[in-house]
Amino acid sequence: MSFSGKVVEVFNSKSVKALLELCPALESVAPGASLATSITKVASEIISGLYKDRVEKFCQALLDAREDVVGELRKDSVFSDIDFMDIFRACVNDGDSLKVDAYARLAISLKAMAVDKGVCRHFVLSLKRLAYEDIELLRKLYVINNNKIIRSGTNSVLAQSDILHDKKLDKIGFARLGELRVLGFIEGNKITELGEDFVKNIYSEDCLSAESIGLDVWQGKPIGLFVAANDEELRRDMVSEFNKLRIIVKILTLKEIETIVNGEMTVSSVVIIGNSSKMPYWEASNLSQLTEKVPYLFVNGGFGAAGHGLSYGFRFSACPGSFKSKAEYIARRLDYNLPESITAE
Repeated sequence: MSFSGKVVEVFNSKSVKALLELCPALESVAPGASLATSITKVASEIISGLYKDRVEKFCQALLDAREDVVGELRKDSVFSDIDFMDIFRACVNDGDSLKVDAYARLAISLKAMAVDKGVCRHFVLSLKRLAYEDIELLRKLYVINNNKIIRSGTNSVLAQSDILHDKKLDKIGFARLGELRVLGFIEGNKITELGEDFVKNIYSEDCLSAESIGLDVWQGKPIGLFVAANDEELRRDMVSEFNKLRIIVKILTLKEIETIVNGEMTVSSVVIIGNSSKMPYWEASNLSQLTEKVPYLFVNGGFGAAGHGLSYGFRFSACPGSFKSKAEYIARRLDYNLPESITAE
């Protein structure tokens, strides 16, 4: 089907048909298909050939967005042909050429979804007001809010406040943040539900993955780690190796282990490292009782259990070797994903 036919299918209205009559077809960009159209005249203000590239890109983006929508578009949509023309004119006249895809996707999304008329108009007006950098910031906040993003160089999850902290923004960034708050897309240091809905209407699903903006995600549940006698060097080395595998580590006290044993499993397993002989007897004894009670929860990550003559129950023990080899072995046994370079070894 030609581009004209596809747009008429999406926006079956007299004004759009009239618009398409002014659109000479371009040569196909793929064999046997007309995937883009140049609109050379729409109204008196859209005559110049300077708009040609912008319009071509909008039309192609419109088709791309339509392919992402499953099923028929809503005939009872509050998004009318007038709204479509409003978005088209705004796109052509917007000085920010990087927003073309967002305009096209918003047009298709609003036609496909059951959106309140007020929300529909708010999204259109908001896209006009915002700069490309603003919608990219909302996109990043959306991704952070819906994934456990690795906070670079740390054993922690990246928070929205890490991005929105006023002290990290220049004067322009501070002003833009104020605009997003006025529009209701940000409240405090977090994206709002309205903000998330706006983002989902202007970006494809693929563009809302952590990978699409170069961020890495922690995998699965955290691994719990108990270090006998609070040996800081052991803790640092083991945490570092797990982090390299995109596994976040939750450092546990004996009291926290008791809570996990008697309540909700907030970690995939509890790895114990260190030397029991350096622990007070009462602490070693309590730890022994906990591991004997639910041995499937505990992993021996390099624990010297000979001290105090106590016994300990473990699901399995890591092979002797470096912290790197222990972390990889434990991760493999607990069904975490390992990099191909490791699994190929």
